[in-house]
Amino acid sequence: MDFPIDVKPDHRIQITSHNSVKSLLVQPDPLDHDEPYFEYGGTGAVLQLRDTNSDHLYALKIFDKRYQDSGQVQYAENLTRLQLHNFISVADRTVITPQSHPHLIDQYGALKYSLFMPWIPGFTWQEVLIENKGRRKRPPFTPSQCFMFGARLCVLLKSLEDKNCAHCDVCSNNVIVDPRTNRVELIDIEDMYGPYFTKSPGFIGGQKGYTHQKHDQEHQWCQESDRFGGAILLAEMLTWYSQSIRDMSGSESYFSSNDELHKKSVAFQTLLGVLKEQTNQRIADLFEATWQSTHLRECPRISDWYREIAKVASEKNINVEGLLVGDSAPTQPLVKSRRIVTDNSGTPLQPVKVPSVNRSIPDVSQRASAETNLDTQPIAPKSTHSLSSPISNRRNITMDTDSIEPAGNSLTNKTITPRNDSIPSASSPKPRVTPPTSNRDITSKDSTDGNFESLSTIFWTVVAVLAILVVLNFVFPELFPSIIQFIQGLVDKL
Repeated sequence: MDFPIDVKPDHRIQITSHNSVKSLLVQPDPLDHDEPYFEYGGTGAVLQLRDTNSDHLYALKIFDKRYQDSGQVQYAENLTRLQLHNFISVADRTVITPQSHPHLIDQYGALKYSLFMPWIPGFTWQEVLIENKGRRKRPPFTPSQCFMFGARLCVLLKSLEDKNCAHCDVCSNNVIVDPRTNRVELIDIEDMYGPYFTKSPGFIGGQKGYTHQKHDQEHQWCQESDRFGGAILLAEMLTWYSQSIRDMSGSESYFSSNDELHKKSVAFQTLLGVLKEQTNQRIADLFEATWQSTHLRECPRISDWYREIAKVASEKNINVEGLLVGDSAPTQPLVKSRRIVTDNSGTPLQPVKVPSVNRSIPDVSQRASAETNLDTQPIAPKSTHSLSSPISNRRNITMDTDSIEPAGNSLTNKTITPRNDSIPSASSPKPRVTPPTSNRDITSKDSTDGNFESLSTIFWTVVAVLAILVVLNFVFPELFPSIIQFIQGLVDKL
């Protein structure tokens, strides 16, 4: 068999990564110890290496010549810029370039623009599906294991969604599960959508059984790309413990062909029923809404799945890495809403103190109308929605859509609860307010203030008239008697 590079097991390779020189040994194939351990994919092959100092396993992804691209350098920098390595292991990568590793590329030309990154233990979900159809089947996963696989995948996809990113090729072959640790990892992230990324010329638009059929493949490179394929893969993982699901599954995805997608077939109804049994009606509704969608934008967001899965995890008392069970708090009747500012990881920031503002309390019907207008997703649950900014380094704002808060003090997480007797309930009649019928209805303090102002006005008017008369008597002494007589005549007439 021809290998991308001519190496043998235990051959030593030195790679500089993160300012550290690693001495690495080529690992033998588990089935043939005389050959190096390569795994093959659509764009090249991956060689397994072991660090001689730490015993950690690493992967060297070697691309076929037509896929060798200097753009990998900028792509790796963008992954770091978005901090995707915090939750996707293979985002922590070093690109082998002629500038960084000239001697290595001189020795092995095929390593040009190859990727050095952590080795992910376990096996792809596609291997699980294939083995299910073979003679040698692995022991079935327990319902708890399946739930943890699905929940962990949901955490990863939501983390991408929170950063306005998408994997764009969510399928069984690009997800690795490890039953020993119940960890799930995304791989093959070279065609991701997100800030700073551009669509590669070789983008194929998803895999069979996971691609929205009512949406042009060329346009599946978008922020909503993971909503359809992610929902199908989530449903597969969550329900795989069921014998009926395993019996109906294809070898590459549960739905063996794209012709089955969006149709209410027996396979769909079976998956929907087991999904409801494993989780709840709400998650079954999310899957059905995804199935019936006519556009990727109509599919429920990953954050909707995350919220409901967190509720089920709390009910089942299952701990999943990265799943914040606190997000599953039940909806409470609310008079005022809270708008909580979070950073990119979802951690609430310290509230900003602003002066209190005198507000009018909206009528019950106005609050209900405003609440309806906020719920813009097709079947989004009445809980927190993640409003993602189109700019990656903006803070994400989580809004509680169970109620509406009037403008003002909108950047604090302080809930202002007015007195109960100041808000009429929807069932109780509004209090009748009788307007004042006379000046007696005005308080004594207001009356005193008004009288004082009137006397002050009269006093200063008299002073002004006397001053004018004094000036006239000084300037026109011979006419002054006539002016006095004229004024007396006016007063008599009044």
